[in-house]
Amino acid sequence: MEHLPPIDSAAASRKHSAASSLSSKDRRALIIKCQLAIFSAYRIDQFADPEGFKNSLGAIFEGFPDEVIIYVSDPRTGIQRREEWPPSIAKVIAACEAHQDFLQRARTAKPTLRLTKPYEKPKLDMGKVFVPIDHPSYAKLVESWKLQPYKSPDGKEGVLAPAELLIDMGLMKKGAS
Repeated sequence: MEHLPPIDSAAASRKHSAASSLSSKDRRALIIKCQLAIFSAYRIDQFADPEGFKNSLGAIFEGFPDEVIIYVSDPRTGIQRREEWPPSIAKVIAACEAHQDFLQRARTAKPTLRLTKPYEKPKLDMGKVFVPIDHPSYAKLVESWKLQPYKSPDGKEGVLAPAELLIDMGLMKKGAS
């Protein structure tokens, strides 16, 4: 079988990340390092055409930002963690695109929740307990503690008594509020 000539990865794709702070020479060194990280994770006999794979991988990496190719080629986070056999070029591209999409979503400003009305105090104090008018201690609560009559949302009459007061009177156990 005739081998194709090696692909010049720099010429194959000139659309490397504008956000890259690396010089052309340093970026090329980074791409070679990332190529070798993936290539060295598998046995050489597992590749149909090892040299062609490395060349294609370099051409693919040229089109992605540095942080994407570093993530995808790192054995701790990259494609080697998911692929037991050497990945196809399509799988490497899919991994790069997936991480690039993830980074874009992470950097996109999240909409903030804005209240349309200023904070309103709840109508019912949650630290109080409703005591209905027919409760045996109702009269004592109204007389002794001067609690104001209260009508519950379901129409029942009674008073709202602080939980501490009901505990002190022995009408309620601590922790039951």
